[in-house]
Amino acid sequence: SYVAGQLAESDVEFRKSYTNKIYNRSSAMLESIKSAILKNVQGVVSVAPYENCTNEVDSAGRWPHSIEVVVEGGDATEIAQQILNTKAPGINTFGSVETTLHGIYGEEIIVRFNRPTYVYVWFQVGVTLSSSINTPTNYADLIKETILECMEGVEAGSDVVPQRFTTELYRKVAGIDYFDIRLFSSTDSSASPSSYTERSVSITARQRAITSESRIGVGIDG
Repeated sequence: SYVAGQLAESDVEFRKSYTNKIYNRSSAMLESIKSAILKNVQGVVSVAPYENCTNEVDSAGRWPHSIEVVVEGGDATEIAQQILNTKAPGINTFGSVETTLHGIYGEEIIVRFNRPTYVYVWFQVGVTLSSSINTPTNYADLIKETILECMEGVEAGSDVVPQRFTTELYRKVAGIDYFDIRLFSSTDSSASPSSYTERSVSITARQRAITSESRIGVGIDG
């Protein structure tokens, strides 16, 4: 009988999964929690763990000696179980999502975590075509596909910095001398950009930046 496989990973997905496999062998608590959730909970898209190791409530509102895990996707009970299994004893969990689990003696244990809120990002990509290398006719589609792939690797709490995408863009889209990327962002998915004035988008610990093909425009600058 055949052995079922899976679709090949994109470059971004491969780098992400390779890093998480390394973290799975790490003794660092936050990295281990992240790896355990990604490895053992289906449907998880992004995991961003944070810790307040001080004796005071921190600037993000986290309790003293607590961890906050921001998770997109996956079953809440399964996520909570992985956090409980992996966190150090005596460390509190912080978040608005509360799940009640049971300990080895049947006692109730409340595990908390957070879900990210979305920041929607629009891209306006100006390109300068090369005079010496032929540009593929579908260059606009290739640019959109590359940006979508790069955005999949932007996890909760990570800023959107388009300069980090340019290596992939130059590698995958031939015949482009220069990419000029400007942004517009909003927490309102129905917003309509009147201008693109941002060069990067700052994301808080409890947010995740997302985009879509319809939010990416490509034009020729020169």
